[in-house]
Amino acid sequence: TLFLAIIAFIFGHVTVEDIDLKTILSLLSLIIIVSVYEQLHVLKYIANTVVIKCRSTRDIIRVMLLFSFVGSMLFTNDVAILTLVPIFFKISQQVAIKKIVPISLLTIYANLGSALTPFGNPQNLYLVSFYHLSLPTFLGMSIPLGLIGLISLFAVSFLFPAKPIDNISTDPVSLDHQKVWWLILATVIVLLGILSFIAIWWSLLASVLSAFLLDKQVFQQVDYGIILTFINFFIIVGA
Repeated sequence: TLFLAIIAFIFGHVTVEDIDLKTILSLLSLIIIVSVYEQLHVLKYIANTVVIKCRSTRDIIRVMLLFSFVGSMLFTNDVAILTLVPIFFKISQQVAIKKIVPISLLTIYANLGSALTPFGNPQNLYLVSFYHLSLPTFLGMSIPLGLIGLISLFAVSFLFPAKPIDNISTDPVSLDHQKVWWLILATVIVLLGILSFIAIWWSLLASVLSAFLLDKQVFQQVDYGIILTFINFFIIVGA
């Protein structure tokens, strides 16, 4: 896309207005705040806490798929997959569970779940921003799909045998609860900006401050390539 954007910029008529600043800032705010969650291992902590309570192989698969489905709504599909697949691999080393089908399903339900919220993936952010969709309008379109996905998730889980298992051990994850509470507050501000209840600049400020105060390494983990891809996309379309 960078090459096409350069060609479009040279030979086309591109203006600053062609770049949807609201979408870019919303995406940057979301990526930063999600990176903080990933750096603090919040999703991994929650998943580990629930998985160790499972008593059968079917329970494990059902819980993992459910976490993939719901987690991707809040933390994006990439984060859900990158967090849950290693957890499943560790579990499969202790319990006789085949890997290929469950991991494929984890990926499918992560992508399906991420489609259900405005902040589940970058494409949704663009749609909400460009078409000025309200949260009720967006959810009105996505919830029916989500219900079908949720029903299919539970139906698919019954295809796996419910073999009893002993206690499962997972990699220990420590959680700084004070940091998490501050992160939740910052997340609320970010979402309010994305949904246009407040200026998007407040969302960007909240996400940057949370990363700076909670874990500065986040700035090295952020995937800035996504931002560049969207800027290139706007330049190409604008030309």
